[in-house]
Amino acid sequence: METCIDRKDGTIVYLGKRRQVRLHGFWPGSATCEEYVVKKLEAKLQKCAEVESSRVFPVSRRLSTILDRNDMTLDDDFAPLSFTFHGQGLYGGIIFHGVHDRGGDGGAPTFSVNLGPVDGWAIHT
Repeated sequence: METCIDRKDGTIVYLGKRRQVRLHGFWPGSATCEEYVVKKLEAKLQKCAEVESSRVFPVSRRLSTILDRNDMTLDDDFAPLSFTFHGQGLYGGIIFHGVHDRGGDGGAPTFSVNLGPVDGWAIHT
């Protein structure tokens, strides 16, 4: 299953399917987005794909579902397997929760709060 960033148009191929998600700062045919940034996000997406393929998440908590439902632009986030996004008048994060952040209790490493424990990705705006 292929996961990469299409360098021609800045869209994302995640788990073999092209998503209408773009990479922040990527302008086709220009040097405004450094290759190291693309490689860093590509490596993070690949790790997300490995995690998503190896574990069972509710459909609503899969990164692939979130990417399918939303027309957005992605950028990196400090939290593991997480991204910031903007689009459709929103700005927020697609945050990966699990045992590493106790399901989103507000502590490190995500510093993000959920009403109840979450295992998988969640949108925060």
